[in-house]
Amino acid sequence: GVGAQIAGNALQQAAADAGAIQRMVEDQKARKEVTDAAVELARFNSSAAHELKNAEKNGELNDDAFTEMYMARINTNLDLVGSRFETTAGRQAWERGSAEMSGHYLIAAGEAQSRAAGIRAVSQYKDFVDAARNTVMNDPFQFERMEQGAANVINDPKGVFAHIPSVRHELARKTKTELAKAAVQGVIRLDPRIAMQQLTGDKWDPYLDADNKHALMTEARVGIAGLDAEARRQE
Repeated sequence: GVGAQIAGNALQQAAADAGAIQRMVEDQKARKEVTDAAVELARFNSSAAHELKNAEKNGELNDDAFTEMYMARINTNLDLVGSRFETTAGRQAWERGSAEMSGHYLIAAGEAQSRAAGIRAVSQYKDFVDAARNTVMNDPFQFERMEQGAANVINDPKGVFAHIPSVRHELARKTKTELAKAAVQGVIRLDPRIAMQQLTGDKWDPYLDADNKHALMTEARVGIAGLDAEARRQE
């Protein structure tokens, strides 16, 4: 009768209260996991940035496989931590944040590796130009061949300079100037009078500015004065 009804109502109320308490507990857990996700992502961000900076400093980016290995480590650790989240809100917060972070560091590592490749390529190219300068100074007739060789290296569409046009144009300009100066210095060694004729003409105008031509003319005049002094001694 009435007692059973009261007992039934009490049971329903208790069940409702238990359900409310359960939902409250679950909501609290979800909020905690969302906060935990944010904290863990911040730690990951700091760690990934630190690792990339150290790799750049220590020359590890010279390894072609660096980005792949770096991202494999990041994604493995992200997946490992992500598996600990049990609530829908926690998992969603983690998945959103970890996907954004993974994408960010994939781009960052690729850009860092490109910078490292560019720096390495510039250094190697300068060594190549130094060798070409020596060749041209010792044999000025090699100028056109050396200039073409340098242009081929720097304009190679498959080379690293294809991806850094600003560096490519500046290096190409400097290379032309350096090789031309070396060629003129080589001619001065052979015959400073011929060098002076070339400098007062327009042969080197596409390669040398006024300051460079003036400096080389000074070298040629010194060479000519030396020849004249030697000729007087021989008289």
